[in-house]
Amino acid sequence: MDGVRFYTRVWEELPVSLGRDAITEQLIASESRHCVNANTRQFLNEIAEKVIDRLRGEVIIHRYDAFSTNSIYLKFDYGVANSLRISDHKGKKYLKYRYNILTTQKSKRTERDCGFERIYYSPDMISALCRDILDAKKAKQDRYRDYDGLVQQKASEVFQERGFWTQAREVN
Repeated sequence: MDGVRFYTRVWEELPVSLGRDAITEQLIASESRHCVNANTRQFLNEIAEKVIDRLRGEVIIHRYDAFSTNSIYLKFDYGVANSLRISDHKGKKYLKYRYNILTTQKSKRTERDCGFERIYYSPDMISALCRDILDAKKAKQDRYRDYDGLVQQKASEVFQERGFWTQAREVN
């Protein structure tokens, strides 16, 4: 069953008394949640905009919206302050993001992967996520003598790389 028919069927089967949260939960619980869907994309876009609004002026933000899925990717300070993946499904195993907001996540969860910490947040944990990003940036500024120089060096290198940087746009 394709994604559009699935979402239409789910919508039609829900009792009228259910609110947006219940509808969202039904969509999230589906096996077809990785399909591009306008409602899900709008929900994820709202999350991304909230993150951007909270971090604007604190970090340089670049954004990439995936074409084949609902995922949205944000990089901070050209990747020096790590990156965030906002999505409704598990990502590709070979792509590893420090920060993740998953619609299926109920609480904050941390895991170690190849020696690196990966943190998962629920969509309602934007404040905690932004605080963690800024705290980590501050720790890097304290650790590196010339953090701003490192950001400028990375800025001069990234646009020669393939992938994210070929289609990302700065949102500050």
